[in-house]
Amino acid sequence: MAEPTVEVLSNLILEHSKSKDSISDTQIKTVPLDPSCTTYEMDGHWFKVMKAEPKNPNYTPLHREEYVLKTIDAFNRKTADLALHIPITKALFADASMEGVDRPYLLTEAITGSPLMKYMAQNNNIATPDILEAMGNDIGIFLARIHAISAKGCGLFAITGEGVHPGPWQKYFALVNESQWKHLKGSGVVDDSIIDKLAQMTIDNQSVMIGETVSLCHNDFQYSNMWIDPETKKLTGLVNYAQSGVGSPMADISSLYMHCSDENFWNKITESYQSIRSFPDKFEKKLAYYSYVFGLRAAWFFHMKKDEQTKGYYLRRAFEEASIFDDSFKAEAGKYASCTHPRVVGG
Repeated sequence: MAEPTVEVLSNLILEHSKSKDSISDTQIKTVPLDPSCTTYEMDGHWFKVMKAEPKNPNYTPLHREEYVLKTIDAFNRKTADLALHIPITKALFADASMEGVDRPYLLTEAITGSPLMKYMAQNNNIATPDILEAMGNDIGIFLARIHAISAKGCGLFAITGEGVHPGPWQKYFALVNESQWKHLKGSGVVDDSIIDKLAQMTIDNQSVMIGETVSLCHNDFQYSNMWIDPETKKLTGLVNYAQSGVGSPMADISSLYMHCSDENFWNKITESYQSIRSFPDKFEKKLAYYSYVFGLRAAWFFHMKKDEQTKGYYLRRAFEEASIFDDSFKAEAGKYASCTHPRVVGG
């Protein structure tokens, strides 16, 4: 696909942005957002275009993201306390194609700042007092607000705005897990006997999910999708909702927990989260259950990238959490004791 021209983007922005009657900045640059899309920025707007042809051109991940952004925007408008608003980029228009653009696209307002992952890579350590206070507080509050948005069904959003699976959540999660363990076997991330043991342990402990409710979930809640102001260290926005859907809040919480290698930072996040929304009963056991499942998925991702340091970090964390259910996993965690931090890379 050829890059969109200034004329194409100008016309689109003027047509769908109510606050614009002229274009003041005609410089087009690319922005590092969703790796499945190319994102162009011009005149305070982002224009995301899918890199690959979608299976359904009329309902793509970008259309899903448009739905989520509009849902959160509606939630923000109903929330009187501005300090509790979820920072998003406002969705303006999505379509399957247009003249000069042969792939699905999404036009939004832009977010200022840069990815938190970039800041971490440049500063080599996230555990500084300014970050702990400003960033940890923001992250916990905004995640809690996302989880306050109710939703129906389970899984990724369908065109109806409901999860593609009718539920209940426990049944959907079991189906996803069964597929994951099959996918991991033979991959070489760990011995297949370990995968079999974890798969059976997940089945044996499904009762830990009893009573869980579902809500809107980001489903990729990690540092590269959090944008900050490098000067104030405040969160300016959350991006990339193409994987969002309906699920247990524990899915987002455990993902963030496994990404977070600093205990003080994690404690700040959980403190601010619980100032808005309570954790469920038996939280520590639920957190361990979801975390070892996520940890193996993350380890496989970095195994495929041949990043042994980060793979080892996620395996260590996963086995530590799994040992809450089976003490023998402590020995597996010990094999990766030297992998204390993930490798941080930011552009």
